[in-house]
Amino acid sequence: MKDYYKILNVSKNASHEEIKTSYRKLAKKYHPDLYINNPLADLAAEKLKEINEAYDVLGDSQKRDSYDRAYTGNSDNYQSGRNYSNTYENPEQSFFANFANECEELLEMESWYELHRKCNEAKRKYPNSELPYFFEMQAFFKEGNYDYAIESARESMIRSEKHYKVLSFISSCYIEKRQYDEALAYSLEANQMCNGMDADVLARIALIYDLKGDSLNFNSYMNKLKRVAPNHEFIQARQRVYKVGNEYVNKNDAHIAGGCLICSILECFLGGGC
Repeated sequence: MKDYYKILNVSKNASHEEIKTSYRKLAKKYHPDLYINNPLADLAAEKLKEINEAYDVLGDSQKRDSYDRAYTGNSDNYQSGRNYSNTYENPEQSFFANFANECEELLEMESWYELHRKCNEAKRKYPNSELPYFFEMQAFFKEGNYDYAIESARESMIRSEKHYKVLSFISSCYIEKRQYDEALAYSLEANQMCNGMDADVLARIALIYDLKGDSLNFNSYMNKLKRVAPNHEFIQARQRVYKVGNEYVNKNDAHIAGGCLICSILECFLGGGC
């Protein structure tokens, strides 16, 4: 039997409100809309299924009482909520279920050495899988190693298929490198793949044109973005700054410059918070 408390990241003495709050947070984190054309889509769907199962029990007082009575004094019966490898009979699926959980934690802790070690181990064990490269590219980006991040992103697509979110990720790397023509090429390809309906892709294209000083195309993509997602973070962020050459100056703190908008927008893109 599974440890539903661990699955929902709450203690066994958690109140109903604490359980509900944690459930909503986790359900949002693993929502399928965040994993469209993403190598982690299947794992995220399985995780969300497990989260819903746990909340179905712990969110109901009678079911929770029955569940607690069944395990009173026998905590060894619980399984880890993070590790759901027993869901799979296939050894490769089981391996990557554990691998994905561990890499998520390492990314949160910024344990780059250990994450790279695990990715290299996974690549040796399953050389045709894209998943190690998917986590590796995120780690390299956060470390500031943009060339390595681009290489890992390209390797992930060689082993799977071309994803517009991976193309967008490569574009973000080139933005950080201030190579705007390369960034634009990848973002325009991503935009074509998602039929011009992904707000983050439209925002990234608008940002690139803004950085290139192309006001005509910037305004065109801003208008497209406003039609698709009128409350997008990029629209709000762009209204808070002045454009000075290739830099942005916060209107509320005009003596600070140096790409504050770029950082905030890329963080939004990569963190899936928009």
